[in-house]
Amino acid sequence: MIKLFLDCDVMLDSLLGREEYVAYSDSIFLLGEESNYIQLITSPLAVANVHYIFANSALKGARNKHAVSLAAIDELLKYTDIVDLPGPEARFLLSAPGVKDYEDALQLASAKAAGARYLITRNVNNYPGGTSVGILHSVDDAPLIRAIDAVEGRKET
Repeated sequence: MIKLFLDCDVMLDSLLGREEYVAYSDSIFLLGEESNYIQLITSPLAVANVHYIFANSALKGARNKHAVSLAAIDELLKYTDIVDLPGPEARFLLSAPGVKDYEDALQLASAKAAGARYLITRNVNNYPGGTSVGILHSVDDAPLIRAIDAVEGRKET
């Protein structure tokens, strides 16, 4: 089973229906639902960030915006596991040299701790290379993401 860690922007592209990206993000969620070889994962931090942005942008001014947002996220993540955010790593990253974006560093730490093979995002430049977790662009690497499922399926036959 290949674990694919989803960054916030992938979830937001689906929830917000971002015209340029929604087809790609929706296809990733569909892959997570239908594949026997792909497991989608994300962190509680990502879920919290997505809820805040979704509730305060698309649902701004709506009655019960928080309940509506949480229900939409729950439905979107039906086939996605929420993994732990490692506390000691989060503390270390507060003062680690070279950390440009703390939130992205936490996402990568969660992906590593959960054994993700790849982290899927549109913000590939925010993540360092040379880690055990490959960074894939949700749009540019869409064919590769689909190929991972096909390759893993052939391994079992």
